[in-house]
Amino acid sequence: MKTPPKFELRALSPIAWVMRERELQTRKWGIEGHGAGKWRCILGEEVGEVDRALEERSYGKPGGVDWETQLEYELIQVAA
Repeated sequence: MKTPPKFELRALSPIAWVMRERELQTRKWGIEGHGAGKWRCILGEEVGEVDRALEERSYGKPGGVDWETQLEYELIQVAA
């Protein structure tokens, strides 16, 4: 999913962003009834994306979204 611009992240409260992300995920995937093991895999993948955003802080990513915006968005996905 495309990372929203920083100004869009600031327009809503963190809780509103998590609720919006859940809504988008439900629209995309439907109601999900995974077992605990599958949810751990999904969470692990999202946490890996948080790690990647933090790594970009150290090494930079030319032409990409700034790492703080990407980090915020990945944390929203982890919470959702």
